[in-house]
Amino acid sequence: LKELDGKDFLDIGCGNGLFARTVALNYQARVVGLDISSGPEHLQHQINSNETIDFVQADARHVPFKDESFDIIWCAGSIHHTPNPRQTFASLVPLLKKGGRIFVWLYTIEGRRGNFKFWIRRVVKEVVCRLPKILQDIAVFLIACFTLIKHTMIVKVLRKKLHVPYVAKLRHHRHMARDTFTVRYDWRFSKEEILEWHKENNLRTIYAKYVAESDGLWLAGLAQK
Repeated sequence: LKELDGKDFLDIGCGNGLFARTVALNYQARVVGLDISSGPEHLQHQINSNETIDFVQADARHVPFKDESFDIIWCAGSIHHTPNPRQTFASLVPLLKKGGRIFVWLYTIEGRRGNFKFWIRRVVKEVVCRLPKILQDIAVFLIACFTLIKHTMIVKVLRKKLHVPYVAKLRHHRHMARDTFTVRYDWRFSKEEILEWHKENNLRTIYAKYVAESDGLWLAGLAQK
């Protein structure tokens, strides 16, 4: 982690900005958090003068930076929501400096999460992402309220741990609900496909592997230019 000091770090699909700010504050990297939502507009106003971070509202397929701008490009749970993740990945590679690394964290076709909770979320998402904006905003607000209350009950009343950080702010849960339930695409991939992405873009694979988490199986890939 000490190697992040002074590095130019791009967080694609930064959402609520929590991870991007953690990297900037704890590891002294120069961070850009990018998201297509309106979140960056609000996040930019929350930055303190000592934070080496900026937030940009933009499409991950058309990032507004010149080639070889970043040492690290971080795509955790983001590009599988774009219309063509393979093309999105290829469009990001030129932004890497020589020796830079790109990381992806993706839904996988292996070990599909088929429990009851998964299917309930899937049904709600299929409904919410097709609603007119005003109804979508109402749905996001209600989901955020439910999630905040549920997390507070688990942590404060039941004294149990969550599989995600506990944040007692409605704004945070609104960002998370919008990110989860309003996106139209949910592509899934295999390890072999990620290896192909690396090869197509002349990257050296560091790893491509499946990772078991509390919310199911994920696919992680890291490559170097």
